[in-house]
Amino acid sequence: MQIVNPLYDTAFLCLMQNQKYAKKVLSVILYVDVVDVYLGQQETYFIDVRNGFI
Repeated sequence: MQIVNPLYDTAFLCLMQNQKYAKKVLSVILYVDVVDVYLGQQETYFIDVRNGFI
């Protein structure tokens, strides 16, 4: 199992949050012209009923 370097993960997340840059990065990676990108919610929160944490 490999662990992702948090520095690179954060940089990639910042690039993916801007639609203009996300289309460019994905176009380079996939070797196709990306026309549209849907930027959805990345994190999901849940309430831990046993401990009362969010």
